Amino acid sequence: ITSSAIFARPFPFRGVSIMRIAIQLAISVTAQVISEQHAIIATAEHGLMKPRDVKVHPASLELWVGNMADHGVTILKMTDAETVDGTMRLRDRAYYHYMPNMSALTFSADGRTMTTCMESQNNYSHTHRDNNFMGPTIYETCPCDGGYGRGPGGKNSSCTANAEGCSQLTVNKEGETCDATKEACWVIHSDMLHEGPLCMGIAHEDKAVTEGGLHQGMNMSDTVVWFNEGLNEHL
Repeated sequence: ITSSAIFARPFPFRGVSIMRIAIQLAISVTAQVISEQHAIIATAEHGLMKPRDVKVHPASLELWVGNMADHGVTILKMTDAETVDGTMRLRDRAYYHYMPNMSALTFSADGRTMTTCMESQNNYSHTHRDNNFMGPTIYETCPCDGGYGRGPGGKNSSCTANAEGCSQLTVNKEGETCDATKEACWVIHSDMLHEGPLCMGIAHEDKAVTEGGLHQGMNMSDTVVWFNEGLNEHL
């Protein structure tokens, strides 16, 4: 999947998707050339399920695809610009609250964190009424020992892929360190904002300067994002 192979236009109704996919992804594994410049490089055969966003991981150069129907991400490991060499599926173990109906994702500048954006009003996979207790969720995603986690310097360290001393935070269903070659892997969220339902889009601000809250004076933060909150139409 390439961003140029998906087209979108505004959708006029509040609380409904603002993106309308204008092409359908081919089911065939064989890449189908759309034009001289564009080609389909991933499909449902690679784990894509209603993909809504795609970003390049800054540290690993993998393509991370946000799937609305799967409530998680599909990671495409690339050998070149058009060849997928492997895939990995990641969801939060409580995806029904932390990753439902994912509409967008964004990485920090070095890939240390990923923040997801959910077009949801939080009904726990349609088992409860909407309560709007929903918003962007942040994960530590520095590549480490076949999974993702934290750099060797702790939670505020910069991200270098597979650096010695990194902490792998990807887990299996028992909550133990995951071996992605043998089992399904899950991610554990670090934090969540619960005041942003029906998120339609999100972007990270690098080296943002903040003031107030629990900190004294001016501070540079690597965890500032801007997002569209669809319920009240706020930024």
